[in-house]
Amino acid sequence: MLEKGEKLSMLGEKTAKSFARQLGITTTGELLQHYPRRYLKRGELTRIADLPVGEIATVVGEIVSVSARFIKGRGGHILEATISDGSSLLSLAFFGQAWRKEELTKGRRGFFSGKVGSFSGKLQLAHPDYELFDEITPEEAKAWAELPIPVYPATSTLPSWRIETSIRQVLGQSVIKEVIPNEILSKRNLIGLSAAIHR
Repeated sequence: MLEKGEKLSMLGEKTAKSFARQLGITTTGELLQHYPRRYLKRGELTRIADLPVGEIATVVGEIVSVSARFIKGRGGHILEATISDGSSLLSLAFFGQAWRKEELTKGRRGFFSGKVGSFSGKLQLAHPDYELFDEITPEEAKAWAELPIPVYPATSTLPSWRIETSIRQVLGQSVIKEVIPNEILSKRNLIGLSAAIHR
């Protein structure tokens, strides 16, 4: 059994409040006990071509184009990015956030999550959450593609990938105390609590 641990303030005030409000999680111990309900292979992610309109979805895609334009009559700018997963295209729309053009550049890949809509006959995510991947080598890309994806109990504003990122951050800053003596672990050929959670 994990101890309650620290408050989630290490994740930032906004994120800590989101966990408390959306999932009732307020400490590092509670977060580390928010276990995945299942695991997916990368190939089991929903394809863009199969996205259902009106549903919350998360896709992995590559940015193939980015443009920003002024909206007549409304003022402000709209940034539009298009991503592809090889099956189809998906439009991402950000109103009044032209600054995102600095990070949403052609060729970058990442997770994109939001409510699937349709605009001008095209599938679209308006103001989606996203997490871009760092630049990786072909060997790292292959290793990443073979890793299972944990699917956590989530909400529309706290998607599974964001929960995973927060858990990794907590694991990198917390010390997990073993509850079973090492001699018993060795005798029964078991791994410790810390090793089990890190896996």
